[in-house]
Amino acid sequence: MRTRGRPRATAREQARAGILSAARRIITLEGWTALKHARIAKESGYNPALIGYYFGTMARLREELHAAGVVETKVKHVCRCEVCQRTMKEAP
Repeated sequence: MRTRGRPRATAREQARAGILSAARRIITLEGWTALKHARIAKESGYNPALIGYYFGTMARLREELHAAGVVETKVKHVCRCEVCQRTMKEAP
């Protein structure tokens, strides 16, 4: 049964880490412009309001990601199977 009030420390740490992890994935795959509350919430599975709860503003979340060295690569496909490699070579 869930208790009322603030989440426990471990739950807070997990939620915060999950949000950061989702934001990293979004930036890596789609770039900084794709980083939105709704997109992070969908990717992480957490309520969009928790982003504001844990980071205050998107600017502070971005600052933390910059400090962690997150870079934009925009990788579209990472599979190494023969079929995908052949398809990627044929693509313009």
